Amino acid sequence: MKSNRIYNYRLAVFASHLRKINIKKQPHYGQFMSVPLCNIVNGGELYFEVLIHAWLFDCLPILFEEWYYNSNLRSPMLIGFDPNENPIGGVFDFFNLSPNDFRYLFSVESMQDLDSYGGKFIMKDSSVNDIADNITNFVHNRQRQERTN
Repeated sequence: MKSNRIYNYRLAVFASHLRKINIKKQPHYGQFMSVPLCNIVNGGELYFEVLIHAWLFDCLPILFEEWYYNSNLRSPMLIGFDPNENPIGGVFDFFNLSPNDFRYLFSVESMQDLDSYGGKFIMKDSSVNDIADNITNFVHNRQRQERTN
């Protein structure tokens, strides 16, 4: 099993930053974007979309040197990630997330699987601290799972 130490650290830095920002000053405050996801279920692909805050990942180039702002796409981009791909894919790689992890952490449509992950439902009007709390909860759960395996 691959260690999640670096990924957990990155998520903790991200959650800490979210607790400090004034989201009303974010350039895309109040805007949402749809993110396509794919899960493998019983050998088949299940495609679905989740709605997230459009501003959520704008801070990644400020927090992490592995990110930059791609002015052509008007989006943060993970260095080395194919600019022809959806930039959100870099979030999966950078934090080592599955589609279900992503949905739990960032969806604003109350799609959180609280039985598996704990935490809170996130809705469009949830506070940024609620998102940060779920990230922190996710990191703690992932650390606990690593210790027991």
